[in-house]
Amino acid sequence: MKNDMMACADIIEHCIYISLKPNLELVDLLFLLRNFKRRYYPLIRCHICHYPEVTLSAIYSRMYDYLSTLMIEDKAKYDVVVLQLPYGSDWVSRIVNNIHLLIVLWFKPVPPNTVKKLETKTRLFLSTSAHYKETVEALLDFR
Repeated sequence: MKNDMMACADIIEHCIYISLKPNLELVDLLFLLRNFKRRYYPLIRCHICHYPEVTLSAIYSRMYDYLSTLMIEDKAKYDVVVLQLPYGSDWVSRIVNNIHLLIVLWFKPVPPNTVKKLETKTRLFLSTSAHYKETVEALLDFR
């Protein structure tokens, strides 16, 4: 099986990504394939590089939620996991320097009843405060 994994790594690197520089996640997968051990198999099957980029943010958010729960339920296990992560001990300070990740970290969904209240206020404002002109030339003008 180890030879199969090495052949798979070679195909990925030398055929599929021959003209592209592989990203860090793919480099990690290639390392796991080349240094295959049976215990790596579940990690290889569900490795992060298999997922499309549009779903990565949701996956990272779900992992963050899992780690937050683990920190409360089993601090010792949480410490073992976090210390094995790259930048595990200072990831929050690194996120602060990246505006996009900071927005994801601090994102709070808006409750549905708040949306309804805003919609009602907006409709009230538009029906009482905005007076549209009736000519085509001034269609977008209002006071």
